[in-house]
Amino acid sequence: MREALRSGGEVQVSAPGGTVDGIFLYHPLEREGSIFTRARRIAESFVRPSAEVAVYWDEPLAAGAEPFAIYSGQPAESSPPHRFAHPVRVARPEDGPAILGLMQRVYGRVDARWIETARPPEELAFVVELEGQIVGVGWANSVGRFGRLHSLTVAPEFRRIGVGSDLFRARVEWLRAAGVTQVISEIAERNVASRRIADAGGLEPIGRIFRSPG
Repeated sequence: MREALRSGGEVQVSAPGGTVDGIFLYHPLEREGSIFTRARRIAESFVRPSAEVAVYWDEPLAAGAEPFAIYSGQPAESSPPHRFAHPVRVARPEDGPAILGLMQRVYGRVDARWIETARPPEELAFVVELEGQIVGVGWANSVGRFGRLHSLTVAPEFRRIGVGSDLFRARVEWLRAAGVTQVISEIAERNVASRRIADAGGLEPIGRIFRSPG
């Protein structure tokens, strides 16, 4: 909730009688939201069909929902040997425009604010720079013993040469050093390349969520 508000998003909370039973995080520029609740009726109350907002939840909420696999693993145990093919470094503030340009090129609408406000020690971006340009980026963040890998992005012309695998391992190692004992990552089931990276890195699918179109 804090991260959503810090990067220009909105937060809605369902709390009948003072007990929270649902949370909706929404980004108005990217027009995507995430729902956290165990009750379908609450999830449906957050959906904005007229606003064309895509939402992530445990079950499909609209026709054409896309499944995402939830991967998980323990970094100390799920890290087979890896030989880096490319140098990976932590992103610097001056990398912001290049990172934003890469992500907008791949995804379209991306709000610069969530990139600009991501700060250590809770969250770091890692990049691979080749031929004088940033060709890959991925984020890792931690809360207590839990860590999450997200937003792995590689320029199309630099795929299939190990950039994604190097970014995966660098982030897992950083989380391990930070004391994380459980890593999660959500990957679209159609994203075969990223799923192979997660499999090779020792993570295993433990569940699913769905991205329902608005």
